[in-house]
Amino acid sequence: MEALGVASGIAGLIGLAEIVAFKGSKYAIGVKNAGSDIKNLILEVQSLYGVLNRLKLLAKCLEEEQSAVGTTQSLASGLLLTDSDGSRNLEHFQTCRKNLDHLKKSLDDKDQNSKKTKLSWPFKASETKELIEKIARNKRDLSDALTADGLTALVASLSSQSDLIENVRSVKQEFQKTTLERAESEKGK
Repeated sequence: MEALGVASGIAGLIGLAEIVAFKGSKYAIGVKNAGSDIKNLILEVQSLYGVLNRLKLLAKCLEEEQSAVGTTQSLASGLLLTDSDGSRNLEHFQTCRKNLDHLKKSLDDKDQNSKKTKLSWPFKASETKELIEKIARNKRDLSDALTADGLTALVASLSSQSDLIENVRSVKQEFQKTTLERAESEKGK
């Protein structure tokens, strides 16, 4: 997946999380005796929304850094989690999309049916708890990716800095050597 695909995939998840959070909040406010599980699910979706926005920001920063340096390889593609064999893993993004899609579809279906009847939560208590766990797991997995990729970017940046410092030292030594040689040749004249 190209960096643009990663960024657009993250943007799509952000939009989906925003819709689910909005519709879920409508239920949390409108459903009589809305339990704490409904509110907890909405809070988890809102928290996932925040993680996705941070991932998007990291992808953008990494892209800009790479553009400024002029390298062709995109670090934003590093936002894809890497398996132990080095292959890219989209599973976390796909699972997140699947869970958010399921929530959105259920809320949409119930919302359309509730125009004639009172607003009611589309999930049983056990389903709501399971969804809370799934969304929390998505958030945790993507937060881990965010932390790992942030650290990878920091290490790469520090490595570039140390290479730059080494190059400056080398140029400085060469300059000093040339200056000494020039001074000695002028003394000899």
